Amino acid sequence: IGQKWIQAGYERGYGYPVNDEQCGLIGGGCFQAFSNGQTVYWTPNSNGAHTVNTRGAIGEKWMNAGFERTYGYPLTEEVCGLVNGGCFQTYSNGYTVYWTPIGTGTHAVYTWGEIGKEWMSAGYERGYGYPTTDRKAVGGQYTQTFSNGKTLTKAS
Repeated sequence: IGQKWIQAGYERGYGYPVNDEQCGLIGGGCFQAFSNGQTVYWTPNSNGAHTVNTRGAIGEKWMNAGFERTYGYPLTEEVCGLVNGGCFQTYSNGYTVYWTPIGTGTHAVYTWGEIGKEWMSAGYERGYGYPTTDRKAVGGQYTQTFSNGKTLTKAS
């Protein structure tokens, strides 16, 4: 975590630490929060250290879903520059959270499931568009709607 803070430019990057490094999270993970809204998470399973912007829509979605307990630990930094200005962040339990400034909201795609696999094979946001809902259980299946008008219903 300290190395990540140094690489970001110390206080010029993430700001000052607002707490000591805290460990004992699921799987032996640790975190430390910084004054500009970045929180760095580290796990011993070689995911490395990655930040979550806790003041942004993607970080807020991750926190509201249960932090690392649901979506898992961050595997990437928040990445922007997608179609129509979209951003995403990928997590270790198979979820990728997407946000756009075009009014689709902030939603997760479960990329390990059948819906996520079809969405990816169709070209991600360039194909079916961005998710406009989260994956929802309906009967014995799941359904999810995307911004280009496609609704997928699959077993997982």
